[in-house]
Amino acid sequence: MPEEAAWEVVPELAVEVVSPSDRAEDLMEKVEQYFEAGVERVWLVYPRRRMVHIFEGFGRVVVVPRGGELAGEPLLPGFRLDLPTLFEDRPELGTA
Repeated sequence: MPEEAAWEVVPELAVEVVSPSDRAEDLMEKVEQYFEAGVERVWLVYPRRRMVHIFEGFGRVVVVPRGGELAGEPLLPGFRLDLPTLFEDRPELGTA
């Protein structure tokens, strides 16, 4: 492992799990920084809303709604996950 604080590797996919205290402006700044660094896709996962926003570019967003299916193409060929499975009914997620 490198001894520096950060590796000089850019992931193809970044995943952020959004907490209730996250501010929308801060999240958009992070998404923009990911794309500036060379990330190809960003997933913002909203556990309380049980949805995922897939950023395919800073100006292009696909929303996977509650009950939808998250697909990994083109970065994760064959990856599919139903959001109800991801967000199985757990009281700690709350309802919103």
